[in-house]
Amino acid sequence: MSGILLKGLEGQEIRLKNQDISLFEAGLDGYLIVPANEKYNTARALWNGMIERKPGLIVRCRSSEDVMKCVDLARERGILLAVRGGGHNVAGNALCDGGLVIDLTEMRSVRVDADNALVLIDGGATLGEVDSATYPAHGLTTPMGVVTATGYAGLALHGGMGWQMRKYGLAADNIAGVDIVTADGRLLRAGPDENPDLYWAVRGGGGSFGVVTSFTSRLHSTPRQVMLAVPIFSLERAPEVLRFLRDYMVDAPDELMVLGAFWTAPDTPEIAPGNRGAHALFLMICFIGPLEDAEKAVAPLRNCQPVIGDLTSIKPWTEVQKFFDEDYPDGRRYYWKSTFADELTDPIIDALMEHAQSRPSMLTSIDLWSMGGAYGRVGAEETAFGSREAKVTINYESNWIDPGEDDANVEWTRKSLRQIQELAQSRTYLNFAGFGEDQERLVKENFGKNLDRLQQIKAAYDPHNLFRTNFNIRPKG
Repeated sequence: MSGILLKGLEGQEIRLKNQDISLFEAGLDGYLIVPANEKYNTARALWNGMIERKPGLIVRCRSSEDVMKCVDLARERGILLAVRGGGHNVAGNALCDGGLVIDLTEMRSVRVDADNALVLIDGGATLGEVDSATYPAHGLTTPMGVVTATGYAGLALHGGMGWQMRKYGLAADNIAGVDIVTADGRLLRAGPDENPDLYWAVRGGGGSFGVVTSFTSRLHSTPRQVMLAVPIFSLERAPEVLRFLRDYMVDAPDELMVLGAFWTAPDTPEIAPGNRGAHALFLMICFIGPLEDAEKAVAPLRNCQPVIGDLTSIKPWTEVQKFFDEDYPDGRRYYWKSTFADELTDPIIDALMEHAQSRPSMLTSIDLWSMGGAYGRVGAEETAFGSREAKVTINYESNWIDPGEDDANVEWTRKSLRQIQELAQSRTYLNFAGFGEDQERLVKENFGKNLDRLQQIKAAYDPHNLFRTNFNIRPKG
């Protein structure tokens, strides 16, 4: 029998006949990629080398109309559906085995409205492409993440933490509106005055409500030169450094963002020879206020304990954003998990010290994001993202190369996180949620009191749960 065999929403087999496929393809601005196509293996490749999925059909969309046609096909035939923006999510949710993938990677236009301090970002654009459009010509940026190959859409829909978080909030907090294709195939505008319930849901609620084909996000003036201070401390100094950091950030200015990391000291001239390749604690300190104020704000952290090296520099914003890029290449193996903590307590610091020394891979880091500032002043019910009470986010970013080391790295990550969660909140940041987990439990823990409202909105816009492959919020009722 001719045609393509696809997986249905309930796991059943669905066959599309060749004439149906041809008719569908003829109506697209973009193009289809099927398993027999020479582009198929490239099109299904993901950033995380641990993830291999084989979709039955990939549609490279070039317009919102293409997306609408894909959604109509999936809904009418009951086909399992996934949406690919940047393909950078560690869980690999951009693809689904056997189903239909709406691929937005050719929809990556970024248009700047400098007069109104807004940027229009297509669903396939990466962080680097957004910065390149907004910063060099205009000196403007929008808050987002810290690895430039990441897709803006997936990052922003579940929150989006980065260097500007304490000054301007999450990426999600800066979304002024979206164009979104809902499960009934309509292209809707969602903003404060149009479909405000849907606008609330997409700011932190994830991809369960439709396909966002375009974001309108707020822009902020950013200095032409930015200080990125990177003092590096020996592991034995780490407890005192973290206690100082904990106390210092209570009254720190919003312009100061600090990311601590238990990591591996690089083999560079800036590091004392006996410490190269050793366990170490990094403080990555970004100050996005006036450069003349940076040294005063940063100096106490740089000098709180003797260092083994210092990589501090002053550079343009686009270079600050690239600081981590080479450490997260395509195809490496990644397994990440996270938790929020109300405080960086001494028992948590003690546990982190043990975990830092037991890392199976020296490529792995344990990252500590200092929260507060503008991020913390958003009410728990103002956006779908939820509570902002936590003072720190702890991320276990396990990174390695050899597939034979998969089990050891995954088990270390899960075990370490469980120990921290016994001392802290159990809420997970869904952009760093790992995979192979009970997604329903993660969703319940993450959204807390906001989950009921999200389920009601889901029922209004996607009552049959078409969008279910990315930390699914099930419809109410």
